[in-house]
Amino acid sequence: MKAIAIFSIIFVWTLFFVGCTNDLVAPENPALSGDDTEGGEYQSISSSAPVAISAELATLFDKELVAANLTSRKVTLTNYEDVQEAVWQAWKKANAADLAKFPQLKEFPQTHLETAAAPKWTVPGALGGRDYDMPYEYGWLGSQPNKESNQVPVFIYLHGSGEDRDLEWQNGSDACKNSILRMSNYRKGVFFNPRGPDGSDYNKWFKTPYQRVWEDFLKGIFLQDYIDPYAIFLSGYSEGAYASQRMASFYADYFTGVAPLAGGEPLENAPPENLLHTRIFMISPNQDHSFGRNELTKKLKETLEAWNASFKTDSTPIPYEYFSSINVAYEGKHGDVPPYEGMGGLTNITRYRTTNPTEVRWEDFPMDGQRRVGFYNIHVLERASTTDERTYYQLKIKSDNAISLSAQKVSYTVTNYCSSDSSIPLDYKKNYTPVTGGKLRIYLHPYMNNLDLTKPITITINEGAPQQLQPVVSVQAMVDSVKAFFDSQRIYPAYIEVDLTPQK
Repeated sequence: MKAIAIFSIIFVWTLFFVGCTNDLVAPENPALSGDDTEGGEYQSISSSAPVAISAELATLFDKELVAANLTSRKVTLTNYEDVQEAVWQAWKKANAADLAKFPQLKEFPQTHLETAAAPKWTVPGALGGRDYDMPYEYGWLGSQPNKESNQVPVFIYLHGSGEDRDLEWQNGSDACKNSILRMSNYRKGVFFNPRGPDGSDYNKWFKTPYQRVWEDFLKGIFLQDYIDPYAIFLSGYSEGAYASQRMASFYADYFTGVAPLAGGEPLENAPPENLLHTRIFMISPNQDHSFGRNELTKKLKETLEAWNASFKTDSTPIPYEYFSSINVAYEGKHGDVPPYEGMGGLTNITRYRTTNPTEVRWEDFPMDGQRRVGFYNIHVLERASTTDERTYYQLKIKSDNAISLSAQKVSYTVTNYCSSDSSIPLDYKKNYTPVTGGKLRIYLHPYMNNLDLTKPITITINEGAPQQLQPVVSVQAMVDSVKAFFDSQRIYPAYIEVDLTPQK
């Protein structure tokens, strides 16, 4: 409840800030406004920025923007919230057909569903190239949510890969129901419990076909008025734990908290740097040695706790950066942790999801060969390499309109293997070298350290000479950030574009 109070204070302060500031008009930007118009106009729907949505949806969105007369809107500091809402409503209309297909809200089944009777979600190509009709349970527990009374969290549960898949699925259903006993009233929410197919190789939840499901699901829940967009949680068990740990790193900007149970991934598969603002609750029993699970979980615990300690100052005695609650002393073997422990632990998280960060740490890594187009407020326009080469970005938005950005190529050298399984890497040395090319867009918001978007931003890249870049404030910024993130809370009014080629 403290987080709600803090959020309310910030909201009131923001209204005061917006009401006491002059109109914010973008500088003239020929790419967006033309020679004879004021800055801030959105003249061209097309953009060179990569999108995370289908071409068909992007076309529908563009049509709705035209229909809403958003191509001629100007953005100012006193009206940008109105424009954000108009852009979001155009986005909702563009998604009308997909929204109709989204799981229908109903009370979570009191009795576990039979596979044949359950609703299905088609996962293209999940069965070795064949489509899989994935049964699922979706619904509310507690009080029926609605926008008028209160928005509620959403919890995703990913079961393990045991041979009895229906039993695994039922364990997930029981976990959803039992977790309600640990939830205070304001945390009672909506649960999504999918059933994986038979065959463990097809039940790797992080694989490309499932990534499409998770992105469609995330896109869909942001469109639901009854979901709290700041409270999105993921839990997984065993095989589901592996996936949830990877997804926690890959999709950290969407999740408030993630709870892998009875898992443990090599850190190369799930770079912990990305978890700066995502809370991790994790249990791996002390006798769960197969596949190095306990050792790998302990390594993550040590890493996050060391980084968290580095943030402690007198002004932030209870830091949230790299916040984790990881238990590797739990007495038992694999399977001994009750599945509901994950979501039960997540309900203790009281901070909101971060959407206007002043610091971002992102190792841009491929998950099953797929890459994100961006992360938090970073949007990749052009990578220096088209291979699986990784890049580590560290972005800091400082006071006085200053930004520092480090962009480093990163590679791994294994230095130690798990004692319980000598084939699984435990420790790595990371090798960093500055990038020599590529282009980024950095989205900006006045909430980020009180940025004054009427003035140039001073940006320092890889400790080079400072550069002065004028923010582009326009509907274009909002539209492109929606196409990149489909997130109702990340409709940014401004951006700067950065060329990572070293300056001569």
